[in-house]
Amino acid sequence: MTDLDRRQLIQGVAATAVIAAVASPVLAQVEHAGRAAMARAAPAFLATLDTRQRQAAVFPFDHEERRNWHYVTPRPAGEQRQPRALRLA
Repeated sequence: MTDLDRRQLIQGVAATAVIAAVASPVLAQVEHAGRAAMARAAPAFLATLDTRQRQAAVFPFDHEERRNWHYVTPRPAGEQRQPRALRLA
């Protein structure tokens, strides 16, 4: 490796470290308002639930249900997906 290559490598590493150090606090500040709003909304929502509803809505963090979320309703087991051409017909 030549001196120029080493110099470029050191400058590249230094520039990357500076960008990483500056970008993290900026991103945290941008996202802070959303996190704060969710932190206020969650207990407010739970306060509106009766005991039965709260038991259905709240479960331990390590519960398997925590990973059971979808943006679309999952199909029942065994149900075949209809081809797009038939859905549009």
